[in-house]
Amino acid sequence: MTFLKILINRALMGMGYSINRIDKNAPHESRWISLAQMVAIQESEVKFNEALFLMELVRDIHSEGPIIEIGTLFGTSTQVLGYAKKAETPLITVDNYCWNPLGLTPEEHQWYTGRILGVMNIPGLKVVTADKAEFYATYKDVAPALAFLDAGHSYEDTAKDIQFAKRVEAKIICGHDYHPEQYPGVVQAVAEAGGPRRVVGTLWVL
Repeated sequence: MTFLKILINRALMGMGYSINRIDKNAPHESRWISLAQMVAIQESEVKFNEALFLMELVRDIHSEGPIIEIGTLFGTSTQVLGYAKKAETPLITVDNYCWNPLGLTPEEHQWYTGRILGVMNIPGLKVVTADKAEFYATYKDVAPALAFLDAGHSYEDTAKDIQFAKRVEAKIICGHDYHPEQYPGVVQAVAEAGGPRRVVGTLWVL
């Protein structure tokens, strides 16, 4: 069983449900996750080799700032970041829950992700429900130790994400979905920021 599957199983078992049961009180007509939906979740999240690379980046942190994740989705990469970081390092994850591969409403998406992250009990985790532009405009904290960018994958979105990370002087800037065919905008924005110094799977770091 892969690390990511262990995380998913652990989260669901911690809630007292089987692998495909969401919750009897879930705010959704369908209370079950189909195999196709599970595949959709795994396809949209970080893969095993990418998770190992992300953990490597986190463990290379030598500054005291927070880790900021832009794009929570279902919290898989949030769990990877939380698993690898020091307990005292703050972890801020930001999402407005406007998109997910399961077709859930924003309210359902937020509820489901919140349940998973709540079970994991990650120390120092702050879940911010907001549009990233709003978060960028109001962020006044110290320079992040690491910024993980995994929200919109257009050129404009990725460029704005990188601009924010550079403006707040993030020590490590990395992101997901570096794929020339599927996400050429990500590749273009990363190239204009100096190009990746390393790519593992589709996870990049400047």
